[in-house]
Amino acid sequence: MLLFEIPYLVLLVLISIYGAQRAILVFELAIRTRLGRHRSSAAPDNSEPLNPTDFDQTAPAQILIQLPVYNDGAVFPRLLQSVAEIEGPRDRFEIQVLDDSDDGSSQTISSGVEELRSRGFAIEHIQRVDRTGFKAGALAAGLLRSDAPFVALFDSDFRIPSDFFRQLIPEFRGERVAFVQARWGFANADENFLTRIQSLMLDAHFSIEHRVRSLGGRFFNFNGTAGIWRRKAIDDAGGWRSDSITEDLDLSLRAWLAGWEFRYRDDVVAESDLPTGMRAYRTQQNRWISGSIQVATTNLTKILSLSGSYGRGLDLLLGVTGNLCYPLIVLLAFLLPHAIAIRLAERDRLLLYADVPFFLFATGSVALFYWCARRDRSAWATLVQIPALMALGLGMTLHNSRAVFRGVTGGATVFERTPKGGSVPDSRGRENDVISGDVQTRLKLPKRRFEVLPWLECAMFAYLCSIGLYRAEVALFSLPLVGLLTVGYGVVVFHRR
Repeated sequence: MLLFEIPYLVLLVLISIYGAQRAILVFELAIRTRLGRHRSSAAPDNSEPLNPTDFDQTAPAQILIQLPVYNDGAVFPRLLQSVAEIEGPRDRFEIQVLDDSDDGSSQTISSGVEELRSRGFAIEHIQRVDRTGFKAGALAAGLLRSDAPFVALFDSDFRIPSDFFRQLIPEFRGERVAFVQARWGFANADENFLTRIQSLMLDAHFSIEHRVRSLGGRFFNFNGTAGIWRRKAIDDAGGWRSDSITEDLDLSLRAWLAGWEFRYRDDVVAESDLPTGMRAYRTQQNRWISGSIQVATTNLTKILSLSGSYGRGLDLLLGVTGNLCYPLIVLLAFLLPHAIAIRLAERDRLLLYADVPFFLFATGSVALFYWCARRDRSAWATLVQIPALMALGLGMTLHNSRAVFRGVTGGATVFERTPKGGSVPDSRGRENDVISGDVQTRLKLPKRRFEVLPWLECAMFAYLCSIGLYRAEVALFSLPLVGLLTVGYGVVVFHRR
């Protein structure tokens, strides 16, 4: 009995601790909003309206805008168009197009660059011989060609708000502010059910997590795009490094440990595109999760050595290791029916009912987190989307656990680009990027090879189905979790594209 009971309880407690962190963020935001505490001793209130009308006089001499691009010729023209609409004196901006493309799209990109140059913009089209260091390598190479004190970054599928710099540059009035992150918006949020779920996930990440951490002067990471860095902070933290596939989190953590402060603006929104297909989504999640665990593992000793407040110690540890929940949930899924069956056989229903608070806390905190992120939206739509979000997250646990394993063991070494605009198969079964209408760009995807993971996911789906079909009494007590797991794995198994 103890063989199942002790690990089962330990898993419940650990998952509940990670869930508690999200609940704390929700309640902290509610308290700050209700009591009007829009400032903390560590960070100014990002929601306070600024007066950026004096931008022309207060802007630094130069602002470098870096636009890394790799095989994104179909979406890149939209980014260049938004560059042309930036407010502010043109002589204050340097623009670098860091083009590592190898699919023949560089000629199209070059034409766009020449068109902007003819309109008086200081813009360079920089092409490297190889992709050494991937995105981090491209960014580092671009910095060697500029002395600008501030550096803005935008991925190729983003659009720069015209008042972006007028709004964000004043946030650097504090000398120890390393970067200012803007919120992501999503032009295709309502394209399909997957994009709606992703939109909900990321809305909560920005509007609750980033906002609360910024207000409290706590750690949150730069998201790789739609933000501005102080060049001095980049250099002080050791620059862009390519030993992690999440170079943005890596630099953010090093800057934080070096004593720099971060800012977030929830009211400045840079629109982008979400992956519209499961394969693109899985590629993105694999990189984000394995990279975050990779960074956490590399810096674990420094994180554990932090002393002092919750904000600099436990909060940081839980934040950077949050993806460990995925393997914990996989183990819990295996132990759940056995643990409950043992209790029913032993007539120990009291202990069975004692588990309910753990389940409610672990799942309820997640539901509350996402509900509060959409409190201004349709209540009925949110009620549908939250269970769907939880089911998808649970269905991805095996896939994401593999990403965690790669991060821990150092197996995450290749930067896998997320297809922009989603992917669908053509008449021959090969995948293309779909942007709009008949505009398509062929992706250079690796050849498919035999993988064990899809078969493991099928086995997990069959296992979960068997719990409900053949162990009804057990499934009755664990119906919500087993049901969400079954639906989630069903989606993953039958909708792999």
